[in-house]
Amino acid sequence: MTTQIIKEKINQATELADQLRKIMLEINSAACEEMTRKEKESLSATEEMLLSEMIAPSIRTASELHGRLTCLDNIYNGEA
Repeated sequence: MTTQIIKEKINQATELADQLRKIMLEINSAACEEMTRKEKESLSATEEMLLSEMIAPSIRTASELHGRLTCLDNIYNGEA
């Protein structure tokens, strides 16, 4: 790989990790809103609770990945 391709791929991966993190946060937020709505109506929110519990670790992982890629980008591009 040439240096320019490496830089572009690191940048692309960083952007994708950020998008993934944001989408997961939106999913979790929607699940929490739905849980609140269902609880007010005395309905079961089991699916939303499970979704929220399952996605929380993935949000952390995506955030860590984004941070690592950002660091790599800064190091590789001499901004660190």
